[in-house]
Amino acid sequence: MIRVVLFFIATILFTGCNCMRRSTSMYSESAVLAGYQPTRLLLGNIEEGTVTVSNSSKSKPDSILFKEGVDYIIDYKAGTIRRTQNSCIPDYSSHPMYGARNFDHNTFPVYANHPYFVWVNYNSCEAFKCTSDQKFPVNSYKKLSSGSNFKLVIFGDSISTGAEASMPELTYFGMYKDFLAKQFPRSHISLYNGSKGGDSTVEGLIRLDKDVLEQKPDLVLVAFGMNDHNLRGWGGVEPTQYQKNLNKIVLRIKQQGADVILLSPFPPNPDWKFGTHMMNLYADAVRKSAAQTDSVYADVYSVWIKVLKRKDIQSLLGNNINHPNDFGHWLYFQSLSSIKF
Repeated sequence: MIRVVLFFIATILFTGCNCMRRSTSMYSESAVLAGYQPTRLLLGNIEEGTVTVSNSSKSKPDSILFKEGVDYIIDYKAGTIRRTQNSCIPDYSSHPMYGARNFDHNTFPVYANHPYFVWVNYNSCEAFKCTSDQKFPVNSYKKLSSGSNFKLVIFGDSISTGAEASMPELTYFGMYKDFLAKQFPRSHISLYNGSKGGDSTVEGLIRLDKDVLEQKPDLVLVAFGMNDHNLRGWGGVEPTQYQKNLNKIVLRIKQQGADVILLSPFPPNPDWKFGTHMMNLYADAVRKSAAQTDSVYADVYSVWIKVLKRKDIQSLLGNNINHPNDFGHWLYFQSLSSIKF
């Protein structure tokens, strides 16, 4: 099994940190660098000599390792990175959509951010922690602890198909499956993905029998909302109806005896023309649905809001609209892995 979780998780190490605290190692944090302007990383107080920057989230034979002082400059205290004048790092200000407001992505020949990402590894005296007051489902815990075969089903939209992730192992659900396998090594965990791009909870209800119930799951990760959040003409569903649809989906799953973890969506690019940009209401609808159906709530929304206090949204979006890149999938995973056993 590829130990991808270890590739991303921020581990705590004792090092010679100037602030005399434990040091957090951040692996493959994504960023886009425009012109010569500094871009903030997730953490400040970076330890000198610990930074590496490449063009790939996972080391590959053809990965390019950029040079500090030649391609980029780090402000260690502030936790920022910027290009140099002769940098080989792609200039995000040359992106066709750079600076676009209220944009229709269909009018641009290219809108993805992948060619512009850099992936930064570093140690910091600061920490990034996700906490949750939610507890892992009791029945699933018992079955996993017993060493039984365990089936995990993913049910959602394009994000949950793994769209924009560079490898299956770097999807949020791939990392979570590996995480559960590490926590419960006696259990054999299989994964079935019943997600479909473009779907809202309306289509989810239609597909529920085939893509979830017939799979006989033990635990289902339900992750709709990004398409429900669209404008009405783009398949959007009002928050109150969205919550009702989630309730129907969850209750039918639970009637079959499976457990459910409901994941909230995150806010998409605020300059995209076809979003309602009221994701706080949709995230709250997921929270309420989890409470009403006695399910577990994974608060992806709050994790992203916390990260966006330092980082720009473009550094997290593979398609520059509403699909997380590898680091964005890692943020999803943080919300899941913070649920207590």
